Amino acid sequence: MRTHSSQESSRNPHSTTNTASKATILVALFFLSPLLAGIPIATEEENSMPSSTRQMSPDVAVTELDVTTPSAMVGGTPTLAPVNHVIIVGSTNQGGSTAEGNVTLKVNGVVVDNRTATITPGGQVNSVMYWDASSLSGTGYEITASWVPSSSSSDSDSSNNQMSLSGVSVAEVESASDIADSLPSDGSSLARALWEGAITVVNTGNQPVDVTAQLTLTPSLGGSSVSLSSSTEQLLPGSLADPPTPANITISFDGSGLEGDYTLSGSLLVSGSTQGSVTIDSRIVSFVALRASLIPANNRNVDPGSQATLNFILQNSGTVEDNFTVTQSNNSDPTNYWVNITDQIHDSTNLLNVDAQQTHAIQIPVEVPADAANGDAVIVTVTVQSDTAGYVLSASTMVMAGGTFSAEIFQNHSHSMGENFANITPGSPEPCNTP
Repeated sequence: MRTHSSQESSRNPHSTTNTASKATILVALFFLSPLLAGIPIATEEENSMPSSTRQMSPDVAVTELDVTTPSAMVGGTPTLAPVNHVIIVGSTNQGGSTAEGNVTLKVNGVVVDNRTATITPGGQVNSVMYWDASSLSGTGYEITASWVPSSSSSDSDSSNNQMSLSGVSVAEVESASDIADSLPSDGSSLARALWEGAITVVNTGNQPVDVTAQLTLTPSLGGSSVSLSSSTEQLLPGSLADPPTPANITISFDGSGLEGDYTLSGSLLVSGSTQGSVTIDSRIVSFVALRASLIPANNRNVDPGSQATLNFILQNSGTVEDNFTVTQSNNSDPTNYWVNITDQIHDSTNLLNVDAQQTHAIQIPVEVPADAANGDAVIVTVTVQSDTAGYVLSASTMVMAGGTFSAEIFQNHSHSMGENFANITPGSPEPCNTP
């Protein structure tokens, strides 16, 4: 048996030290294990949550600054009308406890309105604020909405407590612009007929304006110009928070007497306290022998409770095929409709095609209600518009409830001037005998 001398042990002092250290660590872990088991470990979801969500103090953020009264972006500059403005300020409490404080509205650093607010955790408050700019004008205004916590409250993040609108101008602006139209394009061919179209316009200022189209057709070979008829539309201004609503200006002209090339040109007249204009790009159009006719259906008497079909005849008398949109309208009570077909019979996605020198029957089914009184009548109107040339045709037919009756009267006297003669003295009735 081998024995170890004390000298061998002394040659390896680290072995004894390491053994003692390991024993000490194991003893420490034995006593600390119950304590470590009670410490909660943050989940991955909790670690990813922002501090503003985990914290329990209030944190109000100003999230909206909306000017809701007449205003517009003019050349990239927010331009407000000189009126008393209504400004909506939205504030949201992103913290974990109720926030108390004031919503303030400042213009160039001066408080112009103030609201006291209490916002629960996760809640939002929309404060209606006012700024009277009716006597102001000029540029360089800055509108700032701020949240100021009360002395009894707090706010964990002051960096989101305000929102500003800079570079604001105050001035009256009367302007409008065309955004779409159904005018014939450059080089297009038009029928020698009535033409209807529209120009879609929108108010681009902050004042109400009236807009009218001033368009003319000028013959390329010289001669008198033809003015287009136009409706006048009033365009109300929108706001920075709510854009204005577009409107359609209806335009029309009678091209039945036109032939050859014409230049279509003109402008939009914008009228308010002053007048301005918007130029419409000129274009060359040609009037050719595209033509159709619409023959109305015969007027009909239909017994109550019965049905009938009205045949409107569309005839293409031109030398090329044409496509048409087809609509119907009638004056029957919407709650007791006589016409059994949709208003839009053929739209732009389902055009009616009629070859040259051909006809097409547009059938309108009708049903007279069983409770209709004899003599009740409805006018049915069919309108077609050429997709190729833009001209419009319209025809109407009357449908009356009740049957049609006819009668003949035969005289049985032997007057010297013949049996078709009757001598009736004023004030003296003559009997009319019927078999």
